[in-house]
Amino acid sequence: MKTIFLLIALVPLTWACVDRGNNAKEGEESDVYESEEADNNDLIDNDKLDQAFTTSPYFAKWDTNGDKTISPEEFYKDYFTMLDQNKDNVLDNPEWQKGITSYFGENGKIRYGKFTDWDSNGDKQVQPGEFQEKMKDAKYFKKWDEDGDGKLTEKEFSEEVFAKWDTDGNGVIESQEYEEWDKKVGNF
Repeated sequence: MKTIFLLIALVPLTWACVDRGNNAKEGEESDVYESEEADNNDLIDNDKLDQAFTTSPYFAKWDTNGDKTISPEEFYKDYFTMLDQNKDNVLDNPEWQKGITSYFGENGKIRYGKFTDWDSNGDKQVQPGEFQEKMKDAKYFKKWDEDGDGKLTEKEFSEEVFAKWDTDGNGVIESQEYEEWDKKVGNF
């Protein structure tokens, strides 16, 4: 059974993030979609997703200093880590391409530029600092930070994740939307 952790993505991101495998510890939710979709109507609304965040350890994984908020530095670091598939602390072109396309769609490459735009020192790798600077330039964190206080609350974070998953914008996540998102970002 897969353990679903909700991102940004990234999420934007969606940040939605999916942790594969049977990694749930005793007492943890093992599948957020199935557990939050308890009324069996194949729909998750924003309130259900918000409840999933408050009962899961996912937000705490992004809130590395434990202050109940996610700072821009935590956000960019965790986002970078998620995209760094081989865990070598750099993004090569294929990792970058996959991350930009998965989380931002084909328009992500247009909106956020080319790999060479992100590789400011020309070494054919995107370092964490280069990644953070480009994300700051794109004002990506500010989009998630609804109240503009420079930090993300669980509610702000879950609302942005919800918006990424609710691809048709009808206010609920249907099982088809969930499955499509899961397929798209399932390797992250």
